[in-house]
Amino acid sequence: MDSIFYSNIHPEYYKQKPHYDFANKIIHSSAYKKLNPLRTYFDYQPERLSELPTFFGEIPQHSWLYGNLDYSFNKYHRHYQSHDEWYPDRKNKSLGFKQGGFMDPTARNPKGLTFVRENFPRGCVREIRKYHHCKENNEKGECFNQKISIMEVCPDHILEAMREQKKWYLRAKSIDNQTYRRAMTISDFNKGRSVSDLQLKDWSYGTSEKLRADSYWFDDRYNPTVVRHPHRHDTVNFPDKEYKDIFGGNWGQGNLDEREKHALKFWSQKSKAMVEVDEKLEQKNAPKTNEEH
Repeated sequence: MDSIFYSNIHPEYYKQKPHYDFANKIIHSSAYKKLNPLRTYFDYQPERLSELPTFFGEIPQHSWLYGNLDYSFNKYHRHYQSHDEWYPDRKNKSLGFKQGGFMDPTARNPKGLTFVRENFPRGCVREIRKYHHCKENNEKGECFNQKISIMEVCPDHILEAMREQKKWYLRAKSIDNQTYRRAMTISDFNKGRSVSDLQLKDWSYGTSEKLRADSYWFDDRYNPTVVRHPHRHDTVNFPDKEYKDIFGGNWGQGNLDEREKHALKFWSQKSKAMVEVDEKLEQKNAPKTNEEH
């Protein structure tokens, strides 16, 4: 029944033509939600089921700006003469592939949310270069005036961006240090051992009499039941990990459990996840007793 008004993918956000907005008021009204419990859950509620629309993006017919769909006026280069004529942008479209607009490759006029680089003002960049030039040719203590000039010339949001950049560089450095320290740590298998303890092996160690039945090694260096490796994906170190086996295994059980947890019951129209959230909210909103006070 929801599909009667096919513009109701915009839940409770009225920015379209009046008759579409009127239909949305019906679809997303509390009365309609009570009368039609089998409706599609387009609107977002925390910790509740939210279903996706069948159409992503802006439907051109819903807006006064776009008009009807017309793909014949794409801003498309067709002529070979030097005085090329470009098809006019009658649609006022934003950035897109052959879709009109400024066609700005730097994404300064994007269709959706994007990351935009922070451009420093030229005067700010000039003062930063002066400071680096002073630091390279003099001692650090002699560049105090250049540092003060940066603080005076650069705006506050640029100074904040520089602090954030320094913070992220320090974070990356700490991650590299942790990675190096973890890589240089002696494993449990090699603790108490030395290179001098190694004995040259002959060809007999590669035969089936001396090799382990489950690997190409004769010792337990890669046996997770003896020497555990936290980075190995096995069911010994990670008992909850799914696995496949010729006799079955539990592969895909996690997806089935998650689907069952969020499946709606027929009569209550609630899932196990919704019930858990309701119980948490009841405990949170329950009046406190005198003992708790």
